[in-house]
Amino acid sequence: MANNAIIQAAGAAYKPVQGQYDLSGFINGITAVAAGVVKQGQIRKKMQSDLNKFYFPSANPQVQAVAEAIKAKVIDPKENFSVQEGINALKTLEYQVKTVLPKINTKFGDIDKKGLAGSVEPFAENYVNNIATGQLDQTIKIGNEAASAVYRVNPQTLGLEMMGIDGSFVTPELLYANLGNLPTLDTASKPTTKMIGYVDDKFAKGEKGSWKETSDGITNYFNNQIVPNKKVFLAFLSDNMDGFTITNKKNITEEISWYDHYMDQTMDENQKAIVQPILDDITDPEVLKRTKQIYMNQLMKGDKNLKKDFNSYLEKIKSAKDPGDIVEPPASFRTIKYADDGIFDDMKIDVSNYTKEEARQLSVAEVVINSVHSIKESDVASAKALQKYNLKNNTGLGIELVLGGKTKDGDQKVYYRKSMQGGEGAEVRISNEFVYYDLELIDELILPDLFNNTKGAPKFKTNVYNDIFNSLPSKN
Repeated sequence: MANNAIIQAAGAAYKPVQGQYDLSGFINGITAVAAGVVKQGQIRKKMQSDLNKFYFPSANPQVQAVAEAIKAKVIDPKENFSVQEGINALKTLEYQVKTVLPKINTKFGDIDKKGLAGSVEPFAENYVNNIATGQLDQTIKIGNEAASAVYRVNPQTLGLEMMGIDGSFVTPELLYANLGNLPTLDTASKPTTKMIGYVDDKFAKGEKGSWKETSDGITNYFNNQIVPNKKVFLAFLSDNMDGFTITNKKNITEEISWYDHYMDQTMDENQKAIVQPILDDITDPEVLKRTKQIYMNQLMKGDKNLKKDFNSYLEKIKSAKDPGDIVEPPASFRTIKYADDGIFDDMKIDVSNYTKEEARQLSVAEVVINSVHSIKESDVASAKALQKYNLKNNTGLGIELVLGGKTKDGDQKVYYRKSMQGGEGAEVRISNEFVYYDLELIDELILPDLFNNTKGAPKFKTNVYNDIFNSLPSKN
């Protein structure tokens, strides 16, 4: 997170009046710079640089003028340069023109081909644009000062110097080295490809282990290999300012913007209220993007908490990639009355994953259970009473309850048989005799026979059958 002091320090190069800090002036200054840089970039490729045509002593008039200046200094007695010093200077100039300047030209061509990264300072971008458009002999504005982008002789060394990317004159060798340090659009290509690969990776619901392993890998990669390399790190953040598109576990697609995240970490609401209206007034999308980049870059350069802010951004991306747990649908229980004796609780069976056929089987089973568990002493007092019971409880099941013998204690026993419509045909028993009120015996021995001989009831060891027998209060 960048604090107010960092914002003020970043604004020093863009403030409208020396010694005065003004956030709106800071942003307006950046906008003006961004507009100039964008305009130069739009004409950047219209022509090739002429540097590759330089050849000592006469291929380039400016270099030839440097040679003539060296000669003039040697000849002028007031300069106190010996002939040998002049010869050495000319030999050095010849080497630079034949060897170093072509390398500089090649480097410019490489930069022009790849394009500069968004993290490049605007004055460096403006310098490269001027070189690429062939404006070496025109004035380049560096901050508040204007300078001529021409060759010159160092008055102390008689050496050739060229306008450098920061506006100062440097040796051709140093210019070549400084150009090599400019980040181009391929500087952050590896981390960008790595992040896109992670964002595009697919994690099915419940694949938490795979997601965590991959997420830890992306965190370690950036913190160990990218964040320590400031050039690559800043290029990655600037070139990927708009962030990455992610479809989360709720199938909602969202843009997770680094710029928005970082501004939330950096600015308070009052500062946003100053900056945002200025940005909203910028109608050119290229100028808007470059303004935001330059502003963000200035803040990031002085932010000691940048790594922390980036890691919180990584957490946002990782969280969006979290596939979530496999969520089981909420259980849906069906209550089946077990008995009217007040001793046992009702049965509760989870039917969340039941098919329609299984639900029908449970309905038939419920009728059978209610029937066999509701036999009263009055129902078995006589054949007529039992007939009334069968009409009420067993109609449609294809079974009927029949009076059996009695226990030695005089308790009435009953048994089940296939329904005998009209009383014709042989009796087909489907259960042994049992005492009507012995629920534990009924559940253990009678219910399985009833289910297996009742049309539509669950059969032995099927899902519904198992659920019922696992839920019987008498067996638990």
